[in-house]
Amino acid sequence: MVKEGYKQTEVGVIPVDWEIAQIKAVIASYYTGGNYKNSDFISPYPLIKMGNIQRGRISVSKIEYINDTAPNEKDRLKYGDVLLNTRNTPELVGKVGIWKNELPVAYFNSNLLKFIFNEDRANPFFINLILNSPEIISEMRNIAKGTTSVAAIYPQDLLKVLIKLPPIREQERIAEALSDIDELISSLEKLIAKKKAIKQGAMQQLLTGKTRLPGFTKEWKKIQISSLGRMVGGGTPSTQNTTWWNGQIPWISSSDLFESDIHKVNMTRFITIEAISNSATVICPPRTVLIVSRVGVGKVAVAPCELCTSQDFTNIIMENHCPEFIAYTIETTMQEKAKKAQGTSIKGVTVDDIAATEIIIPGRLEQEAISNVLMEIDQTIVALDQKLLKMCQIKTSMMQQLLTGKIRLS
Repeated sequence: MVKEGYKQTEVGVIPVDWEIAQIKAVIASYYTGGNYKNSDFISPYPLIKMGNIQRGRISVSKIEYINDTAPNEKDRLKYGDVLLNTRNTPELVGKVGIWKNELPVAYFNSNLLKFIFNEDRANPFFINLILNSPEIISEMRNIAKGTTSVAAIYPQDLLKVLIKLPPIREQERIAEALSDIDELISSLEKLIAKKKAIKQGAMQQLLTGKTRLPGFTKEWKKIQISSLGRMVGGGTPSTQNTTWWNGQIPWISSSDLFESDIHKVNMTRFITIEAISNSATVICPPRTVLIVSRVGVGKVAVAPCELCTSQDFTNIIMENHCPEFIAYTIETTMQEKAKKAQGTSIKGVTVDDIAATEIIIPGRLEQEAISNVLMEIDQTIVALDQKLLKMCQIKTSMMQQLLTGKIRLS
């Protein structure tokens, strides 16, 4: 039974005063941007490309610029312009974002499609929301054409996609309601980026001895990583023997570590002592420094408990150093090595390369003091990340209610 005030349609139940329309019904015109040569070289003409389009918004964290000529003014973005990414991987093609004057001036290129809407039928901010709903994202993937690596969405297919369309005033109210939480999300993202920049600066100063904490004056020592403690690798027990994977000992792979949080380790798989005995796997005691040396080079963590790792790790078991300080120091070193990692399909850094790497370290007490400063920043970032996640979940829930008419705004 459809409750009073609602009706059944080909795309589900909607309020009786809403309609189902093809996208072309709300679009006055559309066109792609210019085919501009661009680079990192700064010019007066920032260029928005497909990599800048996020789900519902446009990121300017990485910008390239038009260098060879002055762009066509028709390709200059205006507040409220909605852009669709027409070419990308099958998973990412069809991303839609809206321009909110993130830069004083910017232009868009030929991989992006800009919509001009009929003002009496569609609010751009509402359309941006509806085109980022799970149903439309799924439909975008269905109409995308191409290979397993590159896909394209063509206007003739896009314009036939059906959308739920409330009266224009309700569109505006929905957009306003969701824009408030968007502002909160945006401010949190900026704050997190600021805190990460502060952490990066602190690491560059504190982990190199360029800045010393009060009370510490002793000279730092240069040592090889191999002298920190016992270096051990990891291994993967056979997955064919399912009994080996029903144990009590955590086993982690590189995907279970997280960048910018040395204490976060995701533990979802557990192995038995028998599995360890029949493979190259080694039990790492708590506070072992875990280093990803293959498949995700650069991630580092401190083991929160006794655990085992896959063969993608090189781990250091130590007693005379602060694991957190060593983890932060090696994280910085490994990020540089990641850029030069060897290999074709699977890139990695050899154990010998890691072992021979030289680092400079202070005494144990100074190591701990520096780690405490960095961990405090990390804890702030983690708390902000959790708050951001909650805000995103709230937005998703609001979209599910407002974009289907389950909750009405007067």
